[in-house]
Amino acid sequence: MAQDTHALHSHSKSPYWQYLLPVFVLLLVLWPLIFITFPPFLDYYSHLARVHITSNIDDFSEFYAINKTIPPNVSFDVIVRAFLKIVSIETAGWLFLVSVIVVQATGIWILNGRLQGRQGVPIGPIIGCAILYNFVLTMGFLSYLFALGLMLWMIWFWLLIRERSWWITLSLGSGAAILLYFAHLAVFGLYGIIIVGFELQQILRDHQKSVRERSYVFIKSGIPFLVPTLLYITSFHGDMHLVQYSQPFFLGKLYAIVGTLNTGSSPVYLSIAGLAILATLALTLGRLRFSTSMILPIALLTLLFLGAPTTFAGNRYLDDRLPLPIVLLVCASVRVDFPSRGRTIIVMGALVAFLAIRGIALSQDFMRFDAEVQQSLRLFNRIEPRSVVAVAIDATHPEYSWSARGQANWHVASLAALHAPIFVATTHAFPFQHTMVLKGVPFTDLYAWQKQLPIEVMSGEQLENAVSRYREISQLKPASGETPARRYYLLLLMPYTLTEAAGTQGVIIGKTKWFLLLRINPNGADQTSKQP
Repeated sequence: MAQDTHALHSHSKSPYWQYLLPVFVLLLVLWPLIFITFPPFLDYYSHLARVHITSNIDDFSEFYAINKTIPPNVSFDVIVRAFLKIVSIETAGWLFLVSVIVVQATGIWILNGRLQGRQGVPIGPIIGCAILYNFVLTMGFLSYLFALGLMLWMIWFWLLIRERSWWITLSLGSGAAILLYFAHLAVFGLYGIIIVGFELQQILRDHQKSVRERSYVFIKSGIPFLVPTLLYITSFHGDMHLVQYSQPFFLGKLYAIVGTLNTGSSPVYLSIAGLAILATLALTLGRLRFSTSMILPIALLTLLFLGAPTTFAGNRYLDDRLPLPIVLLVCASVRVDFPSRGRTIIVMGALVAFLAIRGIALSQDFMRFDAEVQQSLRLFNRIEPRSVVAVAIDATHPEYSWSARGQANWHVASLAALHAPIFVATTHAFPFQHTMVLKGVPFTDLYAWQKQLPIEVMSGEQLENAVSRYREISQLKPASGETPARRYYLLLLMPYTLTEAAGTQGVIIGKTKWFLLLRINPNGADQTSKQP
């Protein structure tokens, strides 16, 4: 036993082992993204289109304008635009997806090293890497996820500088806070709670210093947050009274917790069960140690999650996002030591096998989705430039109510803007959250009508009503009174029983597994339709 422990300790000091293990784990985690361009991440396509539009705003000037206020949610826009200087928009978006995984994985790893020291097999970071494919990623909240990874790095950075001189701590600490503020506002708030919780816990524990000295350090930790907080107060224009809780409340919280482990791809529960078994195996065979310095920050985040609404000031899925930073911080705070090399090999082998098997399964699922998107893009290329596109969904489809894959297509329509100046009514353009705004009537009205989501239709009558409303809004005249001649299209998601009804509302241009492209008749229904 002593020889095994000594051998493991010696092996863990090997520089090759310390660098090769995280690189190998990172490659396994990145595997599902390596062979594809378009993953099944819901909001990703709206974000990608927005960056393309703002980078070519002159071509889209009749639809959009650049937001004069920099919103606190621009990490995706800034980084993808930087990549766009050297690669295509599709590749730039893919590089950002890789960056999201890398910054989170390395953030967990480096913070764990700071809190727990060097380990033979850092179980916490490996398990943290295993949950990087989750509900939040499936929803495409990419700026939030990138900012979460950045937050882990900033916590590590704060632990390095917190006891330095005032000017070093305040200047570098303020820089870190401002960076997180513009990366994502919600993550900036989480970072503030973690730092304040950490410093408050140090005040309560460090009895060797006087109360005055401890209070001095605590006040110093709060000053870096002043500038971003003032920016928020002076620029925020959202509706603070718009607060909604999920119903039923506790079931919504449970769903949010499960969503942290939900990859969005089948088999979901097998993946969750496998991860739970592996965590149990590691805790059974090894000895768990937890960084007590993170107890209060994690407790505060947990209380925030339990009390958080689903929607606050127009920001949806707020409580669904909160379990992930809690779990990542827990993974960064734990250490599991094994008494023998044999047990270490068993646990490490099981974790690597899990990552490899799940990576292959996700990769196959992602490649199927990628092929479907490529097919949809060929259909979108048939939309004429300067056109307007609304999006509806055939709610009679048998997979409509539960299909994660169908949901992943909700914003794929935004990709139509990549090949020509086209207005897609579901592409995100909310002033407080995004870098572009709508130019006015009728685009503001179409956007408000869509509510960033496909219009649900369950019958031919509902489809006809939706098309009639679409025509009505499209005929609204802007303040200038000039209405340029445009083509109007409707993309029907998940076409099923309403395909024939769609033909009565216009000309069916084409159809794929997930989309039916309909050119709307300008003068109403009952005109001759055709389907190629």
